[in-house]
Amino acid sequence: MAYDDKGRERRISLILLQYWNQLRGNRPFPNEDEIEPEHLASIWEHCFVLQLRDLFSTDDYNYTYLGPEIVKPYREGVLDPTNTVMVSPKANQLAASFKQVVETLDPLLDEGECLSLKGDIVRFRQCMMPIGAANGGVHAVLGGAWYKLFRSGE
Repeated sequence: MAYDDKGRERRISLILLQYWNQLRGNRPFPNEDEIEPEHLASIWEHCFVLQLRDLFSTDDYNYTYLGPEIVKPYREGVLDPTNTVMVSPKANQLAASFKQVVETLDPLLDEGECLSLKGDIVRFRQCMMPIGAANGGVHAVLGGAWYKLFRSGE
């Protein structure tokens, strides 16, 4: 199923939510094998897919994809990977958000701000939504994140 986001919404979280809704149709969530990164080419570098393994007993998460634009602020030393508000390379930091998505089967849209490691303001938007397997159960979370850095004094 082709998805064309050109000339439409620019916010990553809303583009991803529209795509997710289009795929799921009348079902609670789409299957993971329906997600086609090439259909999200304009935002895919800001996306992630997180596998859930024994979610409620061990809080063990494993990304199968973590876009380079999500990793970038952590590699560049802008953000601390142990932050608890924004998607980060340390997936367990947002355990409560991932559990909420899995339990409710509802997308989670979030925005806010935090401080960078240098004390600058980081404003972010992120979204998370359940995706499943052919057997009908949720086994992963599809998400996206965007941030903008505001240097002190701007």
